[in-house]
Amino acid sequence: MRTPALTTDPLVGRHGLKRRVDELTGAARTEQGGALVLEGEAGIGKSALLEYARNAAPGFRVVRTSGRSSSRNCRTPRCTSCACRC
Repeated sequence: MRTPALTTDPLVGRHGLKRRVDELTGAARTEQGGALVLEGEAGIGKSALLEYARNAAPGFRVVRTSGRSSSRNCRTPRCTSCACRC
């Protein structure tokens, strides 16, 4: 029985997302716009995918921001401000 090789790739199983990043960076090279929104629970690989995107875009200016929910008690997943009294 063969033991599976260990990998350090943090994007194992993310072929579809990597392909989408490649499509978007390819489109940007031809001056076409696009966007990719990453959201989800902590630890699912969002930062690793952003790093992949940065590496897939040599010669591009990369601007990176980060954010977090303004309230841990917020019940609305996409809420950006708990002033909405969600």
